[in-house]
Amino acid sequence: MIDGSLKFMQLPRLSRPIPSHQKVALHELLSVMTYGEEIARRGAYLQAKMATAPTARKFLLQQARHEKFHALVFGRAAEMVKPDGHQDLAPIPPVLKAWSKQIETSIARGDLAESLLIQQIFLEGLAHIVMYKADAELAGHGYVDSQQFLKLQRYILQQEAEHHAFGVQQLRRVLTNDAVTQRRLRQVSASLLNQTGELIDSLSETCGALDVTDLDYAKAMQSKFFNDVPGLSS
Repeated sequence: MIDGSLKFMQLPRLSRPIPSHQKVALHELLSVMTYGEEIARRGAYLQAKMATAPTARKFLLQQARHEKFHALVFGRAAEMVKPDGHQDLAPIPPVLKAWSKQIETSIARGDLAESLLIQQIFLEGLAHIVMYKADAELAGHGYVDSQQFLKLQRYILQQEAEHHAFGVQQLRRVLTNDAVTQRRLRQVSASLLNQTGELIDSLSETCGALDVTDLDYAKAMQSKFFNDVPGLSS
């Protein structure tokens, strides 16, 4: 799974064993992150192919490269904490599989705005929140070297924030000039918020093993979404 993309930044190594129940939970959470980043990689590449502005196309191609690196990092981390007898990655949650298909479908019909909503707003926003929780568990309990891990975390979080900000900027532009699209995307966003709840519910046992309540994720995601793109709130 690892290629030359990781040579310039060494991944932290485990500094002490992880309890078995938390190892299973971390493996599942890191697998979810890996799938999310791979979905974002493919989505950004497809978005770049339909973007008309050269600056947007350049940004999206760069994002696709970023997401490839992130997927490699989280995939390697999932392998690192993989419990005996488990696959390299846990099964992909149905919600993420549905989002992946929805992104590709929206792009296929030329609906860049909807793809931005799903990927750069929801997928990137949720990834940003989840990353803090998973990373805090690894570093906070002394499982990895905290300084090395924080350096890698800051690097990835900065890129994720840039991707999210790009989507916010593009969507605000659409919402300002197109009331019909605003109403349609408001309906899509309501559905996506419900699906986010489903995803969080499916990870409730995982979150519990890591001493993180699912409510933390739901509240943070809803607050971030409505603060960033208020035009889509009901």
